[in-house]
Amino acid sequence: MADGEPVARALDLAECEREPIHVPGAIQPHGVLLNLRESDLTITQVSVNALAVLGVDAQNLLQQPLMQFIADESMDKIREALGLKNVAVANPVRVELHNAQGSAFDGILHRHSGALIFELEPRRTRNERYLRNAASNIGGVLELLQSTPDIQTLCETTAEEVRRIAGFDRVMVYRFDPEWNGEVIAEAKVEDTGSYLHHRFPASDIPAQARQLYTLNWIRFIPTVDYRPAGLLGTADLAEPLDMSFSVLRSVSPIHLEYLKNMGVAASMSISLVHDGRL
Repeated sequence: MADGEPVARALDLAECEREPIHVPGAIQPHGVLLNLRESDLTITQVSVNALAVLGVDAQNLLQQPLMQFIADESMDKIREALGLKNVAVANPVRVELHNAQGSAFDGILHRHSGALIFELEPRRTRNERYLRNAASNIGGVLELLQSTPDIQTLCETTAEEVRRIAGFDRVMVYRFDPEWNGEVIAEAKVEDTGSYLHHRFPASDIPAQARQLYTLNWIRFIPTVDYRPAGLLGTADLAEPLDMSFSVLRSVSPIHLEYLKNMGVAASMSISLVHDGRL
């Protein structure tokens, strides 16, 4: 190890532990984030990539009523969802724009810390078919998991089934010890890749604030580790940075992206396993 590398490593770890990853001020650019004023559904914040995804410039969306851009039938669905005690049960809401020319989007609504956040991702026919096929298999998967005789077999079966449904090259089940160090206890992978089974990782690899987000938000997608974050317009009007703890598009830490690249990962999905409120 070259001179200075241990010091640099310590600085990197300290920076990682202090990073406010729940307020990145940016999203992954495969969708668009809108922050809405709930009283009249006016757009108070919007991600700068709106033109690329929605075909409407972000500046033209800011401080405008949502209904100006969303088709009437879609607005009815959004208002119906907002009337529910738990708005998340209506997700995803099928959304069409006034100028979308047949394009459709999946809309994800959630409330958090006084904000009403609405995220839009393009709905693709191939993905719809894939998800329908995956959903049709869930019943059989649950029956299979319920029949497993012990925790280790359950973890191994879960890894195999998640890989079969999601199509990833590798799925790992990762267990924390009391000091938050981790170990890969089960793995399913394609044959020509190396194995991480029984590899151990220090607690610093997943710092406390990251573990907190994994506990709150149980699924996290990163379609590509090479994305360029899309920032938010409208932040100057807010007293505090937008808390994106439950956002599906939240941009992840650049330190985490570099970590994934160093592992040879091109895309990832994380599913939190929580027992009695603890990872």
